[in-house]
Amino acid sequence: MSPEASTLADGKRRASEHGRANSVSTVSALIADDSRVFDLSHPWFQGMPAAPNRVPYVFTMVLRHGDRPRDDGVSAANELVVLSGHTGTHLDALGHVSRGGLLHGGIPVSGIEAPAGGIRELGVETVPPILCRGVLLDVAATRHVDCLPPAYEVTSDDLEAAEARLDTPVRPGDGVLIRTGWGRYWPDPQEYQAGTNGWPGPGPAAAEWLIRRRIIIAGSDTPPFEVVRPDRNVRPVHGRLLVDAGIYILESLSLDQLGAADVTTAFVLVALPLKLVGATGSPVRPVAIVPGSAPPALDGPLHATTS
Repeated sequence: MSPEASTLADGKRRASEHGRANSVSTVSALIADDSRVFDLSHPWFQGMPAAPNRVPYVFTMVLRHGDRPRDDGVSAANELVVLSGHTGTHLDALGHVSRGGLLHGGIPVSGIEAPAGGIRELGVETVPPILCRGVLLDVAATRHVDCLPPAYEVTSDDLEAAEARLDTPVRPGDGVLIRTGWGRYWPDPQEYQAGTNGWPGPGPAAAEWLIRRRIIIAGSDTPPFEVVRPDRNVRPVHGRLLVDAGIYILESLSLDQLGAADVTTAFVLVALPLKLVGATGSPVRPVAIVPGSAPPALDGPLHATTS
């Protein structure tokens, strides 16, 4: 096998290993009759928050009820949706970020990407369905604030303190969701996406903490996930998690309901990205199935809580 083929095979193997979620038996043990389902996604709508370097969300009805009625009176409506794979609540595939021209596993980006076909290695279609044990590290609550200030760097000490609030430590194979409180600005696209003063999020030390825990996916309630300062054009945390460690990233999560419920137990995290061949990311509607937190008066075994 040539060195280049060996590097490519190694990258695919490592991506598969890091993407492998907990066994069904592990996560099913967390689901009880009184479990509650928390919707961790924001709604998509015209004018929703979108980064300046992303395609904005566009929606239009191309077929309305009554436009083409059938003989029995039945008609259907249809729409056209245009958006980036990194618009709204979404998942970053391993092919989203490179460093020095190399993707995760040392795969060179030269020759594997094209405008029409996208990226031929480590695209979002290679991401397995995410079904794993999840935990919420509520850094905002730990620091006794509603929302961390812009450009606040979440440190390893912050993650340690947030972990100490949990009933269980972070384990290998977990999904770790970091709440900064920034989701409160989602209804105001200008405020949510402003970034003129930066965004709060994990810094390099926090990234190393996550990598040492051998998690498979990390997420937060901000657009860039990691800390962003207006005077620095760098993304070291994306480089460490995606390129070096093969850890997927969820961005723009809706975590305030989990925070308001003071969820300190482990839960089942489900995240199913679309199999968009060649894409580096995908819109996703993740949910957290939290045991023992449902209201007493329920007609069914599971109750959905949406943002």
